[in-house]
Amino acid sequence: MATIRCMNSRAQGREPAGHIVKHPSFEQAIESSPLPAREGVVITPNYGDGRIAIVRSFEADIQSRVYALGSKFEVRALGIIEYGPHTYPLYELVAIRNLENPFVRLSGIVHGDEEAGGKAILRFFEEHIDRYLPFFNFIANPCVNPSGYEACSLQAMNGYHREFRREKNTGNINRSFGLSSEQQETQLIEAALKRGPPHYLFSMDMHECPPYYSDEVYTVEDAPKALWVYESCRDKKLSIGRALVESLPPHIEVCTWDTIYSDRNDGGVISFEQSTTGHAEYCEATSLDGHIFAHHTGHSFTTETPTGWKLEKRIEAQLHLLTHVLEVYLQRARE
Repeated sequence: MATIRCMNSRAQGREPAGHIVKHPSFEQAIESSPLPAREGVVITPNYGDGRIAIVRSFEADIQSRVYALGSKFEVRALGIIEYGPHTYPLYELVAIRNLENPFVRLSGIVHGDEEAGGKAILRFFEEHIDRYLPFFNFIANPCVNPSGYEACSLQAMNGYHREFRREKNTGNINRSFGLSSEQQETQLIEAALKRGPPHYLFSMDMHECPPYYSDEVYTVEDAPKALWVYESCRDKKLSIGRALVESLPPHIEVCTWDTIYSDRNDGGVISFEQSTTGHAEYCEATSLDGHIFAHHTGHSFTTETPTGWKLEKRIEAQLHLLTHVLEVYLQRARE
């Protein structure tokens, strides 16, 4: 099995702080991806090569914290993502105390310019998880889109730079699931989901909304300036979306617009249903949260914080939403 040491040029010669455990099917994951397996890989993001603007460090901000968590939890290297000279590992954090306990699935930074969710997941593992490990198991991808994180781009680098772009949605990982996509990140996440537990108690995919977002339909005035949540729940009696947003402290504002991007908003909660969304593609399970809901869980959440807020406030909000859902399920188990 190849040894994977992931570092940038500034970190060469320094051993990672955490214990990295690759999944037993690591070689198979590499072989099934479009990337060749390589012995003795050393990751070098090639800062300042002039081809794609690197504005922040995946190694310093995300990878170093993942390594540190490796001293306490299993860290799986799902595979290597490569765009020209830019090369990144895709990590999965696994915390299992009792296989009889239900599993929870967490993900963040599917869009590279939405950082708070991934950093909330890391802080949850660092500071909050011990309260919940007696009752739940956790599998998390804190940074689904490391290349987009470094470029501070919604897309992965193949959408950010025309050299790697193939079609309109190239690089938008959140429109590529269940489509036999060539998107590298999607292939690795889908393979990990197939290898993992067949069912999750719930999933939470943490997103954000930049205040400058606009496209051919929406202007920057349509971008919410407060938090909201998408909820999908097969058993409507188990839905907790309204209670979830109402549990937020007063300084965490909730978007109460009637609609958000053409979706019907119920006091800060949007249901992913044909009758409530103005986006048919949201019900086609091509997003990560939609794919997991279609195949792996009966209850999913997608959280949204506005990036116009300070980062610490956004992390606090994302953490509150996650821990509140866990508290609700703890209470249900006791009843």
